[in-house]
Amino acid sequence: MKNKTGNKAESNEERKARLKTKREERQKIRNENRIDLQVYDTKTAAKILGLSEQRLRLWRCYGGGPVYIRYDRNSVTGKCFYTRESLENFINGSQCENTSQETARIQQAAAAR
Repeated sequence: MKNKTGNKAESNEERKARLKTKREERQKIRNENRIDLQVYDTKTAAKILGLSEQRLRLWRCYGGGPVYIRYDRNSVTGKCFYTRESLENFINGSQCENTSQETARIQQAAAAR
């Protein structure tokens, strides 16, 4: 049987299968383009690092802390967030085997400012 356009009419089951395939393709594209960015506010990040919120605020001001994100353009009232990756990088970059390495790391950070 042919429809009005002259093409073979598809059965209801064929139509459902075709639509299901399209939905699955769209969902796959959405999943591929999804950004899985886990972010933490200052309070949670401080707990994860075992530091005070004030310490993170000072580091944001003077440098030396983990990389952060500020969504609001207002630098005074905008809320700051830390990605899981930035906290992990900060922790990994802070590891030292002895005090000589710690001193060298502190001097490098001071020279970078």
